[in-house]
Amino acid sequence: MVTRAQMAIFLMRGIAGQDFVPSPAMGNVFNDIPTSAFAAAWIEEFKTRQITGGCSANPPLYLS
Repeated sequence: MVTRAQMAIFLMRGIAGQDFVPSPAMGNVFNDIPTSAFAAAWIEEFKTRQITGGCSANPPLYLS
């Protein structure tokens, strides 16, 4: 299984290059990603580049 954090790093390195380092996480992008999370900066970079907008937990997103 690949986590959201791992995939963010994998994809950003593919997009921006192996040596890319994102700006430090600000902690105001996603409520469930604290700045202390190991991939927070990578996940926030996804939002900055409009690769993701996140998803809503209210209402929960379920596949039927």
